[in-house]
Amino acid sequence: MKSGGLEAEIWQVRDARGRRKVWVSAKEPRVPLRIETFTRAAGETHQLDYSNWIFDLELPAGFFRPPAGIALEMLEYEEYE
Repeated sequence: MKSGGLEAEIWQVRDARGRRKVWVSAKEPRVPLRIETFTRAAGETHQLDYSNWIFDLELPAGFFRPPAGIALEMLEYEEYE
């Protein structure tokens, strides 16, 4: 299977809520190329295509610091639910 001209594998999950499909590049690095979600209740399908992946991009450490006056709080997954 191809997605955006790249060889891809399709991973799929189905349940009572609907279907989720992910096209993943067949070669390293294994990255998502497309995500498709079908919701049974709404009868709707949505697609999200990823393109122009950039690897080995160097970002300064300050890129990940929040702006002054912004406080971040760390939550564990169980706390978030």
